[in-house]
Parts: sequence; structure tokens; C-alpha cells
Amino acid sequence: MGVHDRSAGPPQPSIMTIPEGYTVIARKWRPGNFEDIVGQAHVVTTLKNALRDGRIAHAYLFCGPRGVGKTTTARVLAKALNCEQGPTPDPCGKCQACLSISQGSFMDVLEIDGASNRGIDEVRELREGVRFSPAQGRYKVVVIDEVHMLTQPAFNALLKTLEEPPQHVVFILATTDPGQILPTIVSRCQRFDFRMVANADIVRRLTEICEADGLRVREAALLRIASLAEGSLRDAEGLLDQLVVYAGEEEGTLEDVESITSRVSREKLSSLLSAISGERPQELLRQIDELIRTGADPVSLLGALLAHLRELLFVKLGDETAALIQLDPESLSLLKRECEGFSVGDLMTMLAALADMESKMRRTGVPRVLLELCLLKACQWIPGVTVKELLDRVRSLPGDRELPAQESPVEEKTFPVPEAGDRRAGEEAPEGKRDADEVASGGGDKKNASPGPPEGSPSPEGAPPPEGAPSPKGAPPPKGFDLEEFVERVKDKKPMLAVSLQQAECRWDPEKRLLSVGQCDGLIREQLQVKENLELLEEALHDMIGSQARVRVGPSAASPKAAPSNGAKSDDEPEVRERSETSKEAEGESDAGLDVLEDAFVQQAIETFNARLIEVNKPQPFDTSKG
Repeated sequence: MGVHDRSAGPPQPSIMTIPEGYTVIARKWRPGNFEDIVGQAHVVTTLKNALRDGRIAHAYLFCGPRGVGKTTTARVLAKALNCEQGPTPDPCGKCQACLSISQGSFMDVLEIDGASNRGIDEVRELREGVRFSPAQGRYKVVVIDEVHMLTQPAFNALLKTLEEPPQHVVFILATTDPGQILPTIVSRCQRFDFRMVANADIVRRLTEICEADGLRVREAALLRIASLAEGSLRDAEGLLDQLVVYAGEEEGTLEDVESITSRVSREKLSSLLSAISGERPQELLRQIDELIRTGADPVSLLGALLAHLRELLFVKLGDETAALIQLDPESLSLLKRECEGFSVGDLMTMLAALADMESKMRRTGVPRVLLELCLLKACQWIPGVTVKELLDRVRSLPGDRELPAQESPVEEKTFPVPEAGDRRAGEEAPEGKRDADEVASGGGDKKNASPGPPEGSPSPEGAPPPEGAPSPKGAPPPKGFDLEEFVERVKDKKPMLAVSLQQAECRWDPEKRLLSVGQCDGLIREQLQVKENLELLEEALHDMIGSQARVRVGPSAASPKAAPSNGAKSDDEPEVRERSETSKEAEGESDAGLDVLEDAFVQQAIETFNARLIEVNKPQPFDTSKG
């Protein structure tokens, strides 16, 4: 242990020297004039023309997402107003006013944070301060950032000053959420909506920075940074700064970008899709577990997969749409090879399902379970087909009629083709597995098909089979009509309608599959004849018996009211006749619906599309008296 020399005085504490400060890229390359502002040409042009013509407004409102240049534009406008050569659209950047504004030390430019100065007291102090003349410059510029954070009383206190400020005051309000600003505030300002910066503009700006600072970064890395920035130039410059520090003396690469951002690489996403398209669930689960163990968040993983599917869709649609996503040639070539295994319908269907699952994952406590469940379902995905393809297959079905030719292009919507195990009751199940095309086109082995009914006999389609007959393979046995069960089903959906139904007489005709409801007073009959109630009754009837049926509401379930036995004319005879005609009309509509159901072509269409008959529209006779 050393001995301290008392003659030398008390020991002096060591003083740590602070190295010269480093300025991050986003601040170092912050635009100092209008020409350097990126991606906001519409704002720059308007402000420069206003400065040139002397049409300077007293209040401006800058709206837009983060990192697109709102506060930067406000500072440049303050320079242009207070420059020694101004007001000018081209501030010199060398005079005392320009330099002080750049350093944030100019007394007449007040930058206020709306989140921390949001009360009415701060606004009152501001009102008192702006009344005084500028101390250094020509204008006193008040910049309120995130102005939407002000309270409503603070906004109200600002109204009068904002509408008629002193001649030497210019207000610049900046916000990322203009919807929260009072309309009375917006109407007192000139509003400018800043846009998200395009990826091409971001890459161009980052390239200029790299060339000026001597940074070595590959183009693929810059493209990925621009994509991750999502239109924010400030975010892109921050990622570039982080990439340069991570790479050190080496050249920044795409792999480095994925490492510092914990993003899943395009190769791993392609491997996931390969396991999905190849129906390899074990490999898929293994890859998901590996990605999550290496730090990938389930929600972020699904988001990355969505972005990858979007890129595949754009590439699949053609070179013109592929140019919209700004990919480097190597990545574009990889995506072109990968999308060959998918159709446009497949990609759109998967995108829709995964996007719906992403919103659910954000609201659950077990996002990984939902991610695995969603991708396992995608493993058993059925290729999608378009409406046009389905119509072509229906036209090829055996039948007496053909669908009319389409005169206009059919909208390309995709629907999953039903699997072989999802056939309707009564459909023959051939040996072996038939693919989706054979199921949709009605093809397949027909050697064991049961013979149809003799010619001239009524079609038995939809009617319950005779007792003792075996049920079709894979289908539940048909159920008969039970009034109590029917009323209970209606009661579950609409209790008041079930009460009205219990006060009426119901008769079931199994041959016509027609339920007649009658013997009820006028109010109950009117309630039962409402279109929505009729549809509800038919739906409950369909759910109970398992086939299409009709409901007819009339004055009587059996027959019209009989005439008096003595032959005398009854007082209510016109009403009886009118009700009888109404009943006949309803019966005619019901019979028309049954005739349509017995049509072989309609039955084929119902079975193919798993449809249900809702309404039959009769053609109206042409009125020759109207020319």
C-alpha cells in the first residue's frame, strides 16, 4: 500500500473527459431548406409560392404519420420567415437567424410539446407571450407539436388568438391524429397533409447519405430498410445508423438488417410456405418452434408471413404490380420461382384467412396456439376456384338445360371446393378418393348408382325415404315433422312468433313438403304472413326435417270456410271469397316453388353449391297497352 506524500497536498479526484458528441444520422442530415425535404413536393411547392408572393398565412396545420417531415418543414418555414434575406423561399442557412434556428436557440421560434403543455394555464401564458414584438427576428413563430394532445379547454382558450393573432405571429400546429382536433381549430388554419415517403425516395436518400459519409451498405439492405420503415424517413435513417454500428468495418448486408430487427428472413418464410403447400404438419410445427425459440414473436411472425404472401401475390399478378414492392433482382427472382406453386386464388384465400387470424391473436393471451392452429389448417388447404370455373363445371353437368353464356366478364372471386368427405346426404360415395374437380363437376364412378324412378312418376328428390330403407352413406336418417319440436325451434328464435303459431292450426303434407297454417284470426295471420317470419318458419322447418319445404299461411289449414247450408248468402261471403283467392294465390306460389325444386337441373345446382331455395320469381306478362 503506497504512502501519500503530504507535501504534495490532498489527492485530486480523477476527471473523466467526455468525448466529442456523436450526432445521429437523422439529426445530422435533417433538411435545412425546402429542396432537401423528401417526398412532400405538394407541401413544399405551396409554401415556396406563398413566400414568393407574400401570401403568408397566420396559422398552418401539418398532419401526417411519424417521421415524414412535419417538424422539419416547420423549422425550414421559420428560417424562411426570419432569414436576413427573407422572407424568402430559399433561406441562406448561413446568417445568424438561420444558424440559431437550426441549433434551437432562436428566441422568436418557440417549439412547444403539446403532450406536456396541454393545459389551459400553458395556453394562457402563450397568449400573453405572443403579444410582444419579436426580440431577434422578423416573425415570432410558435410550433406546437402533437397539438391533438391539448385539452378541450386549452383549445377553446386558443381559438381567439389563433383566429386573429398579431401581425408578427405565425402558428404552426403539427399532429399525427388530426381527427382529435376541434373543427373550429382546423377551420382557422391552412391544412397540409403530409404523405408517407415512398420506398424509392427513401432508398435514394439513404444512398446519398451513404455516399457522403463513406458508408458501405448493399442495395438489398437499403431496400429492406425502406420496406421496414413503412414510409417514415426518420425510422429508415435510424435503422441505417444501427446497421452501420452493427456491421462495423464490414459491409452492411440484408442478413445484418434481419439480425438487428429480429425479422424472419425471406428464406425461412419460404420454407414455412413450402411445408404448408406440401402438407407436412410435423415439419411446420418444428419450424414454428425453432423461430419462436430464436426470438420471433407469434404476432410478428404472422405479420411477416402476411407481408411475404402479399409480395408473392404482387409478383404473381405480373411485372407491373411486382414493381410496386421495390425488390432487388435476387429477391424478385426467388419470389417468381416460389409463386409458381400457387394460384392467385390460393394466395388471396390464405391472405384473407391469416389477416383475420392476426386480429384475433392481438386480443388473446395464447397467440402461439392460434398461430399453430391457423397454419395447421392452412396445411390442409383446399385449392380455391373462381366463380367462372364453377359455372363452367355446372354447364358440363348432365341435364336438360344449359346456363346462358356470360356476356360480361365474371368477377374473379374464390371459393373453397368441398372435400370428398363433405358430400350432401344422398350423394353416392365412390370407392377411392376423388379430387376437388371431380366432385365439383359431378364426375366419378356411376356403375353402382341406384336406378331412377320410372318415367311419368313424381320425382322423389328431397322426399323422405320409405320406412326401412337404408340411409345414404355418411348422412343422418331423415326426420319427420313433429309439431311440438317445430314450435320449440321457433320459440328459440322468436318466442312471440311461437305463441302465435300455437293459436293456429298446422297441417303437414309430406308429399308436397308443405306446412299449411290456418284457423287463426286476422292479427295472428298478418303476423305469420310477414316475410321475415315466413323465412324464419321455413328455416326452422328445414333444420328439423333436413330438406327444403314451404310454409303457407291462410285462413284455414284444411279448406276455405263452407257456405251456409240453407243456401242463403252470408254477410261475410265477399271476405270468404277474398280469403279463398288469397289462399289460392299463396298455394299457387307454393306449388311453383315445389315445381322448381323438382327440376333436375335445380337439384344439381343445389347439391353442387350446397344452396337453399329462398324465393321463386314468376315472369310478369308484357302489357301491350303501354306500347
